[in-house]
Amino acid sequence: MYTLITTLKYGAGVFAVASATWSFASGNFWPGLLAVIAAGLIVVSIIRERED
Repeated sequence: MYTLITTLKYGAGVFAVASATWSFASGNFWPGLLAVIAAGLIVVSIIRERED
């Protein structure tokens, strides 16, 4: 179960980064910024999970 949750978090992180890249490339700043924040929260979650 741990592997599935971690895989889903990595997938969500990659999707958020791709979304941010697409938003910035198309000139939409705010949606891209929100995606960057989401990706950051996912990374922090993964790091905290590894520390336990």
